[in-house]
Amino acid sequence: MKKNRALPPRRIGRSQLTLGAIFLLAFAHVATSSAQTPPAGNLLVWLKADAGVELSATNVISWTNQVANGIVFSAPTTPARPVFATNVVNELPAIRFKGAQRLTGNLGRMLTNATIFTLAQYTVASSDNDYLYTLGTAGTSGSQMTLSRRDGDDAYHFDGSTANAPDTSIPSLAFQVFTQVYGEGGGTNHQLSQNQFALMNSVAANPYSVNASNTVIGNYSSGSFYFVGDLVEWLVYDRVLNAAERRDVEEYLRQRAALAPFFAAGSLDLTGWQVVQYEVNAQPDAQWILKLNNRAVDQLINSDPSIYLSPFAVADQTIRARMGSGSAPDAMGFVFGYQDRGHYYLFDWKKVAANYQSFGLQPRGMRLRAMHVPSGDPKGADFWSAQNVTNSTTLRTNDLAWVDGADYDLVLRLKPGLIELEVNRGVTNLVSWSVTNHAYPSGQFGYYVNSLQYVRFGQILLDNIAPTITSVQRTNTTDVTLSWVNGLPPFQVQTRTNLVLGSWQDVGGLTTNQSRSVPSTASNAFFRVSGNTVPP
Repeated sequence: MKKNRALPPRRIGRSQLTLGAIFLLAFAHVATSSAQTPPAGNLLVWLKADAGVELSATNVISWTNQVANGIVFSAPTTPARPVFATNVVNELPAIRFKGAQRLTGNLGRMLTNATIFTLAQYTVASSDNDYLYTLGTAGTSGSQMTLSRRDGDDAYHFDGSTANAPDTSIPSLAFQVFTQVYGEGGGTNHQLSQNQFALMNSVAANPYSVNASNTVIGNYSSGSFYFVGDLVEWLVYDRVLNAAERRDVEEYLRQRAALAPFFAAGSLDLTGWQVVQYEVNAQPDAQWILKLNNRAVDQLINSDPSIYLSPFAVADQTIRARMGSGSAPDAMGFVFGYQDRGHYYLFDWKKVAANYQSFGLQPRGMRLRAMHVPSGDPKGADFWSAQNVTNSTTLRTNDLAWVDGADYDLVLRLKPGLIELEVNRGVTNLVSWSVTNHAYPSGQFGYYVNSLQYVRFGQILLDNIAPTITSVQRTNTTDVTLSWVNGLPPFQVQTRTNLVLGSWQDVGGLTTNQSRSVPSTASNAFFRVSGNTVPP
């Protein structure tokens, strides 16, 4: 089998592009900058707590849709009226629900495909079954679209007949941006994310077909399972928005509430990374799915060994990566110094010791190994028991098991001839290894999985990598918008009109985002972005 050779290491101080060279290309892909405003197409409901609210004292009588279709949500009786609360988040008001309060409305149609966004917080520590909204009438699976929290803080979706409650958490007293997509990839599909993190993927028994003439905000359709918390904004589209459109709405809502960025500025975009799949005839091939604006990746099934590999190599670098444990007792990990399919460093971590097929015993705990297969691929036993010293050398081990549902932060400091590895859970350090080894001073890197499903990986930051500009577009006659990946904040955009002569000028001020509109009226201009470097 053809080997995947390592790329040479890259150490780039700054990234630069000419506006004249790529302006038409950027325009062909992105006509306008839309991150500040939700897309308008098929927007059915847009409720904002700072617009369209009719009050009696502090109680909400009605809430008028900001889309010009005449839809109004109202409280049926005085006791059911929620409270208008001022200056709740980022100087914005909120509609406050507590008790049997609710607002009802008629969307005047059947909903099949839909995308629903909610900016809200739960203000009670524990929920029994607290519905933020309900569309439709119970009866059959697929007859309702809902969002709730129950059994303490578990995310919950009831589809009209079937309860969907994975072991995921919606925190209290913290505003969240919830995104639900109904019908993407099939009419029975439902996805729920919170601040761009996937919480739930559920499948109804029937395609969603919801009578949206019965819509309730702040309660279940029966009026018996009520929301306790604050609702700032609610948007309903009667179509499936694509991933880019969803990110636009999520970013708009994040900025409205002044929430922290959903992913770390400078985290790597994992789009286009290579899947390295080993066939040891034990499990199917891995299924890697990008998440979190392409900053994270999940592996969904119990698979043969697989690596999600970077397209470039690094040397003398600090890598910070997050690993979230899966739903089986097997192995997750990280590969670095990758040269080809048989030569790299492998850090793997198993929850429970186990024998498998003829592969021998894989012990519980962490291992750091150098893989050095003379020819071909490692065998199943090389990944599992690692007894063949011709194919691998074990550098460090322990017997610490990972914990279900926990997230771990891996820190790799790669120096000439030296590997420093840390694993942390929050502020608690679990292991610190310092290993002298000269086998692979540079190489590609990425996540590793073996026989472990529903494992979460991401984000990855490189302390000493520069920002790389990905697009430049002119938004009007006086401004240009740049986007970039990689690097660490704060970022500074710089420009000049001659690549060789003249000094670089700061424009637009420092930013922690990876996009910036800056003033520029020149027909041709050069841009570069500088970022901060975190000491290793």
